[in-house]
Amino acid sequence: MGQYFITINKTKKEYIDTYTFGDGAKFLEFMSSDMGMKEATMMLLTNGGRKDNYLGHWSGDAVEVLGDYAEGDLWDEIQDEKTKWKNISIPVYKALFKNNAWFTEKMDERLRKHPHTYLYSDQKKVLTELFSEAMMEGKLKEKIRLEKELEYNSFKSSMTDETKEIVNQQLTGIIDLLQDAQDNFSNKKL
Repeated sequence: MGQYFITINKTKKEYIDTYTFGDGAKFLEFMSSDMGMKEATMMLLTNGGRKDNYLGHWSGDAVEVLGDYAEGDLWDEIQDEKTKWKNISIPVYKALFKNNAWFTEKMDERLRKHPHTYLYSDQKKVLTELFSEAMMEGKLKEKIRLEKELEYNSFKSSMTDETKEIVNQQLTGIIDLLQDAQDNFSNKKL
């Protein structure tokens, strides 16, 4: 199955889990992802002279990426429901969007284009709270696309080949116009 990881702060007895950020818990799953775990860890560790909204919150502390195969019983201690360790994943994820405009823009864009991205429960809560408009727009576009596809398939079965080609050209033009409108809207927000 492989080894699972969390990032822990031994000094403050805090940790962040990968799932809240939309990443898997195996090493390559979160190291090769751009969903937020690496970015959140860097935000926590940053020593930039100020500590604000989790920026630099772990700077100077004893921090490690702990695997469930690690020696000792620290993994089990943290996972125990009576643990004194605090999971700060949700507030850190929210702070990541506040502290990183580029990351926020990329997530907004991703949700507008791919509203049905697989979202874990805590991640879905945070993204729904922070990006409700983007998620709604993405879901509406997806619904319209599916409805048009159903209408088209129904209509297509009764068309001649020449009529099908004309309709395909028109639909391609409409899709291009919608994409241009979305690009223009995104550029205006900048």
